[in-house]
Amino acid sequence: HLPFQKPPCPKACKKALKTWEEEYKAQKEKNWYTHNTILALRELLKMARKGEKKCLKFRIQAFAFGDVFCVIGMTHEIFAEYQLWANKISPFKYNMVFGYTNGCESYIPCKRDFALGGYEAGSVPTPCAPLAYRNRLTLESGIEKQIKTGLRKVFSTLYRGL
Repeated sequence: HLPFQKPPCPKACKKALKTWEEEYKAQKEKNWYTHNTILALRELLKMARKGEKKCLKFRIQAFAFGDVFCVIGMTHEIFAEYQLWANKISPFKYNMVFGYTNGCESYIPCKRDFALGGYEAGSVPTPCAPLAYRNRLTLESGIEKQIKTGLRKVFSTLYRGL
């Protein structure tokens, strides 16, 4: 389970919501993006009032063909660096990493991406990808360590069995 950051304070959510609602009212032709952002911010405000901590289920699955080729599946939209890292630590000669296996409810950024911000690793209530997914929250920056630990376990389990 990958932890999400705590929801922002209700005051920040209300401020962002008000800004987006005013923008929507001012639009001559109603924009679907603005409308969806307002709906997401309303949900985020409810979550902020509750203040509950949430986690995202994350699965790593793999199978190997002998000691040469390994196929790894991870849920959600993983960043390419996880493939590169898997290649670096894998005991198998060839590896293929697939994202989106068993669903997609979030981007899975690396630690450095959280510091950079941007769309995929941005912090709510600022409009960003986490706001567009059903959980409406940004993941904690420590998830990379959890994922790398999980990958090591998967590789050691598969390779030991040969």
